[in-house]
Amino acid sequence: MTDTMKGYWGKANPTNEQSFHPLVFHSLDVAAVGQRYLTSNPKLLAQFSAWLRLDDESTLAVMTFALALHDLGKFAENFQFKRADIVAQYLPALTERICNEHHDAMSVGLWWWMSANPPAWLKPADADFWHSIMIASFGHHGAPPKAPSEATLKQGMSETSRAAAMAFCEACAQMFLPVDLKISESDVKHASWWIAGLAVLADWLGSNTDWFHYATPAERKLDVAAYWHQLALPRAALALQQSGVVQQSMKPFTDAKTLLQHLRGFALRPAQMLVQEITIATGPQLFFLEDATGSGKTEAALILAARLIDAGLADGLYFGLPTMATADQMFDRVTQQLPEWFEDPQQVSAVLAHGARDRSSTFKTLLQQSDNDHNGDAIKGELDTASLRTTVWLADSNKRALQAQIGVGTLDQALFSALRVKHQSLRLLGLFRKVLIVDEVHSYDSYMSEALCAVLAAHAYADGCVILVSATMSKRLKASLLRAFQLPKAQAPKFRQAAPAPFVLSNSYPLLTQFSAPCSAGLADQAGLQQHAFAASAHSVRSLDVRYVSEQTQVLDCIRRWAETGQSVVWIRNTIKDAIATYELLAAELGVECVTLFHSRFSGLDRQRIQNCVLQTLGKRSTAAMRAGKVFVCTQVLQESLDVDADQMISDLTVIDVLLQRFGRYRRHPRDRAGNPLPGGQSDGRSALSVLVYGPERTEAPSSNWYRDFSSGSAMVYAAHGEVWRTAQLLDQPLVLPGGFRNLVEAVYGDNGLEIPEALQRAQNQAEGNKMGDRITAQDSAIKLSAGYEGGDWNSEERIRSRLGDSLEAVLLRLENGKLVPWALGKPGAEDVEDVWPLSQIRLPGKDQWGFDPESQLADRHLQRQVDELKAQRPALKYRLLIPMQQQPDGRWQCEFSDSRPICLRYCDRIGLDRS
Repeated sequence: MTDTMKGYWGKANPTNEQSFHPLVFHSLDVAAVGQRYLTSNPKLLAQFSAWLRLDDESTLAVMTFALALHDLGKFAENFQFKRADIVAQYLPALTERICNEHHDAMSVGLWWWMSANPPAWLKPADADFWHSIMIASFGHHGAPPKAPSEATLKQGMSETSRAAAMAFCEACAQMFLPVDLKISESDVKHASWWIAGLAVLADWLGSNTDWFHYATPAERKLDVAAYWHQLALPRAALALQQSGVVQQSMKPFTDAKTLLQHLRGFALRPAQMLVQEITIATGPQLFFLEDATGSGKTEAALILAARLIDAGLADGLYFGLPTMATADQMFDRVTQQLPEWFEDPQQVSAVLAHGARDRSSTFKTLLQQSDNDHNGDAIKGELDTASLRTTVWLADSNKRALQAQIGVGTLDQALFSALRVKHQSLRLLGLFRKVLIVDEVHSYDSYMSEALCAVLAAHAYADGCVILVSATMSKRLKASLLRAFQLPKAQAPKFRQAAPAPFVLSNSYPLLTQFSAPCSAGLADQAGLQQHAFAASAHSVRSLDVRYVSEQTQVLDCIRRWAETGQSVVWIRNTIKDAIATYELLAAELGVECVTLFHSRFSGLDRQRIQNCVLQTLGKRSTAAMRAGKVFVCTQVLQESLDVDADQMISDLTVIDVLLQRFGRYRRHPRDRAGNPLPGGQSDGRSALSVLVYGPERTEAPSSNWYRDFSSGSAMVYAAHGEVWRTAQLLDQPLVLPGGFRNLVEAVYGDNGLEIPEALQRAQNQAEGNKMGDRITAQDSAIKLSAGYEGGDWNSEERIRSRLGDSLEAVLLRLENGKLVPWALGKPGAEDVEDVWPLSQIRLPGKDQWGFDPESQLADRHLQRQVDELKAQRPALKYRLLIPMQQQPDGRWQCEFSDSRPICLRYCDRIGLDRS
């Protein structure tokens, strides 16, 4: 390779014209990262080998070669002349060519040209194999690359540059490819999705100047072989270790109480005992853990995950939850409980993954500790020796979060691994050999459930293991998730046999369902479905009386009486509008110090404060004095996974599974008569178990507006009015829990439930149609594994999301002394100036729900100019809706927009955002 070859630049220092990194060196950096990553992950290398039908040595050679060519298009003039000064000094023979194609597209075009004029090492018979491999490597910017026309290729790359690119390919072939490489029939199209993920990871790490600095003049004199061995490989090893993407070994599993030391001194719950004892098969496995709320399912899932890791089926885990609040709470638990799993926990990476993780004090503290330790700022021994670490590189983006060995976050981050979004492949690679734990599976809508099916199919292809946790899953949903994981024959690789469809599902409850699927190396030793019934936890067995009321005055009378006698009360309302109205009524009567409103439409700072208040007041360790007379008016944010315990509970009428989830926050932990916590195993000393359900009058012949007249908002949120009506009919007798869970859920969602009245059938049919449409949308948005990582218009204006629904990400501002500042600035809990922007974020309904156009201008034109100036100063705010609030005489803050009709938004830290 000539010195002229090294004049082509791959990275250039924007602040130093003399400082750049030769393209050939950058390409080798990326290849070195990929090679080191595969050698440090032998199971991934073995999986690639199984897919490609090659031995490990040949697979490693193919991957290294492909990654070395990932930026082949950068030889083109249209890229090189982005730094004309470097070209003038080192490549004076080149002349600028006008071409608008991205270098990824130029890479594809060059490869096609090469395939038409194949060098000795590129055999025409292997063209399809190499095409899939190289398209995946060229897609390292997060999406399958487009190919330019032949005319564009000629315009964008001269003969000189094409010859240089060919010479580099030849050099890489000589360095990496075995002479006798034999390509046979393979599953390369399926493999290409994970190969693309490897290319993204290797390129991101290989482009990082912390580990791969710009080559010095002396280093530029090295030939490629010397650079590869002396610099690229050692730097790649350091980058992998310091970035946190290398997986660490877990201690051998012995028993549950050694694994989770907080269980010592307590008897294991039935689910925990079962997962400690069942036989773990070889190959990909799907588990459904169905048990009552508060029964220790989380610990059971962690025990099962540890056993799968111990069996050599996984190296880490990702815990996906329905909300950011529940993810924050789970991350706190995981960082406290999991360090003991490992010999050296400070080498084990752990990341919280969701859009507002910067609000988590646990995450920020862990990141700061790990960063200080990495930089040598911490005194030796200062860090807790049992602390996991969060590296700056992993924490920099949610796209990287799944690369951590231990991940906790919203399910959205896992769903993105199977949806056609940028960097989907990096997330898919991150899930490889992770136990995917999904909590509250029943709580996801049709779109997310269908997207989850796509994730399960992809994870099964990679021989992954999944644990799905739920208290109230319908058999219909369960069957669809099983089908997704079982690899239908139409999609299965040719060398893989699909298992029979597992449709015969047990009616037992609680239940652990274990499905062992075929693995890529052959059949699992226990392929098929096993269903393990087990006893319910003693404390969760109860008969719950339901008092159904249709007059709000009756509900209010009960709340007054309960609060006066020192009990804590929770009323879960179906909509924010109804919750706000209820809060204002109760606060005026009982006092704002006694009543708290908790919903999703608060700024990050205020929501965090309120959530902490809820957890402290109603948490497991709260005392009678802390709880006495406290009333919480909440929405759905309370019902999913939050470990809270109310003395008395009211719920608006909704569908049965949601009701059962809400009741799971009712007397969750044993307490004495006054409300003080009791040790585990003791009986609750509070009054008889009874909850209120507030809804429209129960009738066998409802009108079409039966539910809508009760609450128009509820009728929109829970649109299947026939299922709501079926639920109401079930509430005329005590609920025997948890044994009755299955029958209750199937009575609403199964085929043998009460016949839905004709007046409600139209709404029911429309809701079912919408669900079907959402499922089709999810299917259209999902990747097609069998098609391979190519094709499709990933660069269009189409916006694919992990959740459907019309909502806006906004930022609250306040006008202070004539200047706009973030809402959280100067407020308690936002002392760190870096936190004020994320803590000022808020999610609000979009145009379809509020009729509010986010492009609307402010009524105050001077204020609009200030907003525009702020967006220009802070590019991160460019595409966010900014809501500048001005304080009113009554203390609340207000912002007016001039849409087709004036819109006034009001905010206060007790009520949140509302439209007046």
